[in-house]
Amino acid sequence: MIIDSHFHTNVYYNYEGTLEKALQIATEKKILLLSNSVDLDSYYQTIDITKKSKFIIPCFGIHPQVAHEYVDRINSLEILFNEAVAFGEIGLDHYYIKDESQYPSQYTILEHFFKAALEYEKLVILHLDGAEKQGMKLIKKYSLPKVIIHGFKGSIETLNDLLDLGCYFSVGGNMIMEQFKDYIPPIEWTRRMKTIQKIPKERLLLETDGPCRIEPNAKADTPRSMPDYIFNILQRIAQLRGVTQKSLQKSCLTNFKSIIKKDPNLFSNFKSLY
Repeated sequence: MIIDSHFHTNVYYNYEGTLEKALQIATEKKILLLSNSVDLDSYYQTIDITKKSKFIIPCFGIHPQVAHEYVDRINSLEILFNEAVAFGEIGLDHYYIKDESQYPSQYTILEHFFKAALEYEKLVILHLDGAEKQGMKLIKKYSLPKVIIHGFKGSIETLNDLLDLGCYFSVGGNMIMEQFKDYIPPIEWTRRMKTIQKIPKERLLLETDGPCRIEPNAKADTPRSMPDYIFNILQRIAQLRGVTQKSLQKSCLTNFKSIIKKDPNLFSNFKSLY
């Protein structure tokens, strides 16, 4: 078993004939996908996909980039806060979103999710691009016990603060692959490499953020990666950390199990898979 801790399975609906292939690969190679949603439509699509495969964990989320579209109707989603097995992808984005008028909506939505995470004991999968310190303060405020930080871009200092709060970190995607190096500012690339090496093995998880383009110059409508791209990520991170792929895969699975065991809902639903 290998875990992809940040995935968007519903994206395959955009590419004819790819969903069935993806689910077949996940089943044959025992790849468990934490399938994040970014809005209501993607969540309902993900729920539908779970009927076709036991290797999908559906996560309910409102991405910070669309938080302003939901802030006035967040109370109408209360039933989903209760029913969802996990929350993701949620968070703050001050990196890609430069319109500061959208920031208050992001905080309103995120705090609503955090309150629900405490009430219903949910796992939280966080996007904190450009707002890592602000996110850290909110995690501390709500004392969230089960948090996975996705695609962390912050400083080593903030990384250490989040580790002190018990957070896990999912690492991977094209942001760490050598073929994308020339498309990332050198300072940012160096920081990402250091982050991968600094995360303790007891807090590290793997992700592809897939389905994704696996070549920098691929056309926008090019079919995306399949779930087994996680093995490319495994190989890359093992190389960067100077460990074997086998040991890395084992430690990441152990880490995921430790999260699951803290979560009665997830444990009861997915313990049979491993």
